[in-house]
Amino acid sequence: MSEDQLHNLTPAQRERVEYFCSDAWVALDGPGGHEDELQTRRNFADFLKSIESAEELHCCVDGFHWDTGPETLEAFFDHSLLDRGTLLMMYWRAAPGYYMKYQKPSRARQLFGADPLLNLPEDERPLFRFIQKVERLLLKRRDTPAKIAYDPANDRGEDLTKRYGSEMRKHAKNPASRLYTIPEILFQIT
Repeated sequence: MSEDQLHNLTPAQRERVEYFCSDAWVALDGPGGHEDELQTRRNFADFLKSIESAEELHCCVDGFHWDTGPETLEAFFDHSLLDRGTLLMMYWRAAPGYYMKYQKPSRARQLFGADPLLNLPEDERPLFRFIQKVERLLLKRRDTPAKIAYDPANDRGEDLTKRYGSEMRKHAKNPASRLYTIPEILFQIT
C-alpha cells in the first residue's frame, strides 16, 4: 500500500489497517495455542463495523496477505464502503489470467453433468470461485463510478494485465473452449 494512501488516513484508521494486515484479529488463544475460531469471527466482525471510509477499506485490501486465502476478502463484498476501484484491485491481484490455460470439460462431459471446474485442480478452485464472484460484482456495478482510482496496468509499477500475457494471447484465439476469459471492461482504469 502506498504511503500517500496511508498518509490520508487518520491515526485510528492507520491502526485498523495495520490490525487487519498483520492478522492481529486472529485469536490464537484457543486450547494449545490454536486459533479460537469463534473469537476470530467476533474480532473480524467488530473490525468490519469499525471501518470508516472507502479509502481505509482500500488500504486494508491493498495490504492483504493472499496466503491466508480469499475467503477473508469475501467478507468485504457486502460492506457499504466497498468501492469499485477496490474490487478491481481484488480481481487483478487474484491473477485471473492464470485460469485462461484451463479448458472447459468436453461437451459430452458437460451434457452428462460434469463439474464445470473438472479440469481445474481442486486446490485452485477456491481462488477461481473468488475471481468469478468479484467479476460478477464488478459487472453488476459497471455503471457505478469509482471513488478510488485503480489501474491494473500500473499496480505498484507492475502491469497485472500482462502477468499471464502469454497464456492470454495463446488462448484468446479460441475463447469458447476456455474455462475462463477476462471481460474487456475489466482491463479499464477506474
